[in-house]
Amino acid sequence: MHFMKKYIFLLAILLQLYTIYSCKKKSCENVFCGSARQCFEGECYCADGLEGDNCDQFANKKYVGNYLVIEQQCNAGQGFLGGGTYQTYLDSFPNNRARLRMNNFLNLINDVVIFIRTDKSNRGNTVEIPTQNFGNVRLYGIGTYTPQNGRININIEYSVGGVNYACTHVFYPQ
Repeated sequence: MHFMKKYIFLLAILLQLYTIYSCKKKSCENVFCGSARQCFEGECYCADGLEGDNCDQFANKKYVGNYLVIEQQCNAGQGFLGGGTYQTYLDSFPNNRARLRMNNFLNLINDVVIFIRTDKSNRGNTVEIPTQNFGNVRLYGIGTYTPQNGRININIEYSVGGVNYACTHVFYPQ
């Protein structure tokens, strides 16, 4: 009986080690994906800013336009001093399929850079606002694009004059 317990214990440890080893992420070393693709965990996907089955569609085109933005779900009271709703325009950068420029963020800032990230399903439906500083305003965010209605939801953390906010900004195409 004592031998059986040791055997089961040893078997359980070996099973755990096997599970950990088999979950190890695949390497992109020696993986060539081509110019329109990138490697992630040993698999090739469309490069950021490209989408489609052949990675030949520019994702930034679907974002360009005017939006009514409603700031909601803030964890810092009322949200920004501008009132919670603002108009903005998203534009693409020439010769850069993975970058957008947002004008009139919070009725305060122009030229906020947004990156389009392509996911494993080869769709450019994730956006990232890298940390940026504009005088006394600092911001960062990450969000998603909904193809069915063209709406963008971005969770944005920002500070204005030393006051920190974390809010969801919903972009409604106009």
